[in-house]
Amino acid sequence: GGARAKLSVLYLAFAMLPLASVVASAAAHPTSAFVRQARPLHSRSQLLALSGGGAGQPVGQTPITSLLELCKEACDELSVLVRLVYAGMRAEDAALKADKSVFTIADGLVQHLLQTTLLREDVLCAIVGEEDSIVNVLQRPYTVDALPVPEALWPVVDSARAKLLELSAKLGSDPALRLLTAFVDPIDGTREFTERLGEMCTICIGFSEGEKPIGGLVYRPLTTPASWAYGCEREGTARSQLLATKEALAVVVSSPIEGEPRAPADGQIGDVPISDIRLLVSRGSLSPFLRALGRQLPAQLVRSGGAGNKALLLLEGAADCYIQDRGLFRWDTCASQAVLEAHGGVLVKLTALASRGELESYRYEKTVLQLDFEPGLVRLSAYNAANRNSLSKGAVQFAESAEQTKPYANVCGVCALAPRVAGNVGEFSAA
Repeated sequence: GGARAKLSVLYLAFAMLPLASVVASAAAHPTSAFVRQARPLHSRSQLLALSGGGAGQPVGQTPITSLLELCKEACDELSVLVRLVYAGMRAEDAALKADKSVFTIADGLVQHLLQTTLLREDVLCAIVGEEDSIVNVLQRPYTVDALPVPEALWPVVDSARAKLLELSAKLGSDPALRLLTAFVDPIDGTREFTERLGEMCTICIGFSEGEKPIGGLVYRPLTTPASWAYGCEREGTARSQLLATKEALAVVVSSPIEGEPRAPADGQIGDVPISDIRLLVSRGSLSPFLRALGRQLPAQLVRSGGAGNKALLLLEGAADCYIQDRGLFRWDTCASQAVLEAHGGVLVKLTALASRGELESYRYEKTVLQLDFEPGLVRLSAYNAANRNSLSKGAVQFAESAEQTKPYANVCGVCALAPRVAGNVGEFSAA
């Protein structure tokens, strides 16, 4: 409560300043906190395996690791821009998309800058991004669709673009990169971004090869310092700068859901007493299934926003299991799955785990047709329906064919487990 009160005062102070003053302040103090303070957890980090060096190494024997390190450096630069947009957020900097989800100039700028520098289609096989916006950062005034980029941000955009172009020059021409498809969510947790819960927001950059996620970076730009994890299980890479568990619980995860009865909590799952198991769920409304599961395990239900943020929370020990039965897309989970797997965790389709006890991955490739459709299981909504106009208000409708759903919607739900309980998948599946 005290921390929130202090931050409210801090936010009001920033809100009263002209954006140009905020930009000047951030330039002088690049690590200034626009959100709650948090400590890095260096003891969880594992240095680059087999990479032969530190940041910015050219692509070589570990091409995906090298690419991930360049992406991490790019996010270091982009976080300056994201913090400035966040600090000076105005109503005219955001818009509602057709599915009623929120879009900000930060979403458009981050994706565009990544897609035109490091993640170009002449370097990779393909790119799938959440945003489909028209961005102009070559001729002033800068714009993202119909949203104007504040003039005070123009030099920051120019600086970020120049830095990312420098990083892209280090990519080289390794043929291994031509096999990769990038899945990008430039600001995962945009609603939290606009609601002043920026510490729940992440930049998610995942890479798949042959439909399987094989490398990813999940990066929180609005904790101080930034917190992140990247990994490539194939190359033995798992590197991170995470929040300590205490900070992750106190700073990022919102209060446990009140009024949820729990069954008697005896025994343990792996090395974790059942009484300590935490089930991570959305900040939005919960389905009857999730409420029942919380009682069945039994688990403490805790809320937080953003799929990428929840993946980091699992690594930070703030929760043990994350389940989402609606509303996610491949760009939300590609990076998270690769990062969790590299660190010893799990992210799989909920339907396969619940009905068959199998660890089954979504298929990640550029497509125009849903690749993971299961008949009779997909309840259509504004988020996953290919044609929103086909929905009848108040009616419950289930998809009868893959064509009725958006190609990248995670229509089978998601279950993710923290490394400390990933060896006990069977107990979660049974529940």
